[in-house]
Amino acid sequence: MNRLNRLSVFIVVCLLFVLSVASAQQSTQQKEKEDERVLHLPSVELGTGLTSFNGDVGRNDPVTSLTKIRFASSFGVEERIGNYIGLSLNTLYGTLAASDRTPSLNRNFESSISQTNLNLVFHFDNGKLLKKSSPIAPYVSAGFGFLKFDPYGYLKGPGGSNYYYWSDGGIHDAPQSVNPNAPLVPIDYNYKTRLTDSANNYKRYTFAVPICAGFRMKLSPSMHMDMSVAYYFTFSGYIDNYRTGNTYDSYLYASVSLAYNFGWKAKEAGNYASAVDFIALEKLDSDSDGVKDDLDLCPGTPKGVAVDKNGCPLDDDKDGVPNYRDKEPNSMPGAIVDENGVNITEEMIAEVWQEYQSAVDRVPENLEYIPGVLPDEFKYADKNNDGYISYEEIITVISDLFDNDTEALAEKINRLIDYYFLQK
Repeated sequence: MNRLNRLSVFIVVCLLFVLSVASAQQSTQQKEKEDERVLHLPSVELGTGLTSFNGDVGRNDPVTSLTKIRFASSFGVEERIGNYIGLSLNTLYGTLAASDRTPSLNRNFESSISQTNLNLVFHFDNGKLLKKSSPIAPYVSAGFGFLKFDPYGYLKGPGGSNYYYWSDGGIHDAPQSVNPNAPLVPIDYNYKTRLTDSANNYKRYTFAVPICAGFRMKLSPSMHMDMSVAYYFTFSGYIDNYRTGNTYDSYLYASVSLAYNFGWKAKEAGNYASAVDFIALEKLDSDSDGVKDDLDLCPGTPKGVAVDKNGCPLDDDKDGVPNYRDKEPNSMPGAIVDENGVNITEEMIAEVWQEYQSAVDRVPENLEYIPGVLPDEFKYADKNNDGYISYEEIITVISDLFDNDTEALAEKINRLIDYYFLQK
């Protein structure tokens, strides 16, 4: 194995080592932070580019290395495993070609190629080297592939006669030593003669090691464009039908490709669920009243307060004030009580009203009491139609107001209470 191939193997081994270390680090980091993960399906990539051959043929071309450039296309699928590493499978279809045109050496070949590669890809947008949201993300890859080739040359003209290369660089239809006056012939560049080596019946397939570097431009969450350069080290020296010593052929592929990513981003429920003690959560009783939180209709009950099956404080007289705050625990059914559970009496209302009137120096306007004649504006409050507004009827009107069962407003109630005391 020559120096070039030893170097390629060394590069592959180093890269695989780096990838394995990164994978171990990524596995540890996943355990430390699993609040969000990118779930991936494979991305599919289609590309096109140019090849440039490097072998025995073409090294002595005095014209230009551009004669070795040919077109190729590629198709690939990549599954990104975690943040750092991807595993890709890709195929390449194209052409390799080269030629030599010197007075003493005239060789040419063109070969169609098909190659399948399995690569490990190291991504730099892994959250450590670059942010995952970085719009431009470099990557490197290395792998192993299988290459098929079949070299042909343009050795014969349109009529089937051989091309003869003379020392002046011209191509004629006869050897220079046989007919010095033989005319020039046009070259059709039709690679129709299959090339063989009489001394070695070589195989027309080989293994290859691809080394690639590139970057991707993220066009959208599901689309990206890749620009990359890959160098393929092969284990055959006969892609061009000629081999000198122990050298192997290689080639370069520069490409642009467009990829569609089927991956999506989602919260991973399992990461959260693993940190939750559902048994303890089911038994949780935050206010320690004996009723679990998921069944407690009155959370936050003070400690030591007796509660019913729904977790609500007991209210024996059903006046809306729980026993532990009720200063009158045996109110009559339907009684109107204050915030302490104390029944509101007629005397209490009169006392409050007198204080109110004194405070605002309020005198009812256009209001008079005529025994037996109830003003029309107060008839809505005369529930028993006796022409007299009683304390119970005022309480009913106020209760209806809170229940939104009457059209009475605050001002109407104030006048009603004024009239009630005028009756006295």
